[in-house]
Amino acid sequence: MDAMERRLGPMNDLPSNPTPSNARAHLVERHVNRASTSTGRGRQRWSAPAAIAWVSASVVLTSACVCPPCPGAAEEAPVVAAGAVKKIWNGDTAGGGQGWADCDKKDACKASIKPVVEAGVDGSMGLKFSADGPQWLGGGWNWFGWWPETAGTDISGYKTLVFDIKVVAESPNLLPEPGAVNITLGCSNGKKNSADISVQKYQKDFLDGEWHQVKIPLSELTKGSGRELDLRTAWEFRISTWAANKRTFDIYLDNIAVEN
Repeated sequence: MDAMERRLGPMNDLPSNPTPSNARAHLVERHVNRASTSTGRGRQRWSAPAAIAWVSASVVLTSACVCPPCPGAAEEAPVVAAGAVKKIWNGDTAGGGQGWADCDKKDACKASIKPVVEAGVDGSMGLKFSADGPQWLGGGWNWFGWWPETAGTDISGYKTLVFDIKVVAESPNLLPEPGAVNITLGCSNGKKNSADISVQKYQKDFLDGEWHQVKIPLSELTKGSGRELDLRTAWEFRISTWAANKRTFDIYLDNIAVEN
């Protein structure tokens, strides 16, 4: 029997999923009942107010043993005001980081991603993903530069991923397949990925060489294969394409953000 049980009595009859409030109510009831029936030599009759005061003080002192947090309790997403916007990367007032790029046919393809001055919307700095080759071409931008390993942006209280995109090529036949341009988010917690989301689903004309804003519900990114994505530790934006034959194009990205 530990010190708390010696003061309060056995704890195995506490309510399931105890909280400070229902544990206190349960213990008050127990001691009030004892106080009303205790008679015998050496036993003191307690009034209900005295029992309540004694138990309340005891529970306050020992509440850390009960809650919070209860083991296994899920963390709630932070409350974010309607209309709020969190900037993730725009190359000017938000951003930094490092990128990576790769492609399937190593001897017949090339890919790169980097920030470029005047490559963003309205001549601001933007990300430029350049790709040349057949089959899979992809790259990503980690706005923390992968360090520290537990870094991440908490976007769990937001509803929508927002970014600007522009795709250019020397000729239409060198553009990526419209339905095969996907974006993905990555998180630091467990290095998990979101579901792949087609840009075309949310912006049909994005291959016309002009800037377009794309808005994707975060709930879509966490479905299916993205169910393990931890929105509390988001840290990487990825883009990828696939085509059977060779394609050569540049994809410009800017103003990556989340909004509510």
